[in-house]
Amino acid sequence: MSSSVSAGSKKIRVLFQLNELTYSGTTRAILSFCRYLDRSQFEVHLFLKGSLEGLSTFAIG
Repeated sequence: MSSSVSAGSKKIRVLFQLNELTYSGTTRAILSFCRYLDRSQFEVHLFLKGSLEGLSTFAIG
């Protein structure tokens, strides 16, 4: 089986939810995971429910 998505296949949609964006281990792990998922295979979404208090701490790219 090929490691890339074939031309006719849809990407796998992944949604992560964070209750707040604070500088914690869980938040860093989820953001890192989102950053390094293969975008040719996955459509990544992040749902933030709550505070944007720590937003300036992160470089989301």
